[in-house]
Amino acid sequence: MKTYGFVILILLSGSVLFAQTEPNPEAEDERIQTLFGENADNGGYGALMFNYSQINDKDAFLFGMRGGWLLDHKLTIGLGGYGFISDLEWDNVNDEPDHFLSGGYGGLLIEPVVFPFKPVHLAFPILIGAGGMAMVENHDHDNEWDDWDVDYAGAFFVFEPGVELELNLAKTMRVAFAVTYRLTQDLQFGDIDENALRGFNYGLVLKFGEF
Repeated sequence: MKTYGFVILILLSGSVLFAQTEPNPEAEDERIQTLFGENADNGGYGALMFNYSQINDKDAFLFGMRGGWLLDHKLTIGLGGYGFISDLEWDNVNDEPDHFLSGGYGGLLIEPVVFPFKPVHLAFPILIGAGGMAMVENHDHDNEWDDWDVDYAGAFFVFEPGVELELNLAKTMRVAFAVTYRLTQDLQFGDIDENALRGFNYGLVLKFGEF
């Protein structure tokens, strides 16, 4: 229940703060501004993401990329994704194979940003998509590629909301400290726990573009 509470809190916080973003004091009047009208100022960015997480109760590293169209400084719509690998399990004492989990996921990115002109502000990225994962085994306990086998593999749906503390380093560069929560369907991968992929991500995001 705590994890679902975290997800609900992120979504509610993002919607409330986004709705309360201050209007531009230099605006000529209080006319409604549209995303595609003459008052909109659009841009875009690309980003590198470096995350730590727990996958199947093992330490895991995730490397990702994302990018999209930034609408009027306040909302990004784009694509994002991660590749991941978990720590090796070394079972040489019992002469069993070394194995680890490897895979990736990605999809649609929706990212509201609140108070984007402030040097420090918040963003609420939401990733909705799918991915795949495999259990990889090394039967001879060495690094020869011929000895690596895929034991089993499968696909999954993913929903990952998060919150980022974002710093404007320059007009074309931002850095963010991120916490997200990865939700997936129940996994059906051999003897892997059905909740093996669910959990928190902690990471660093480097953004480059026109903000």
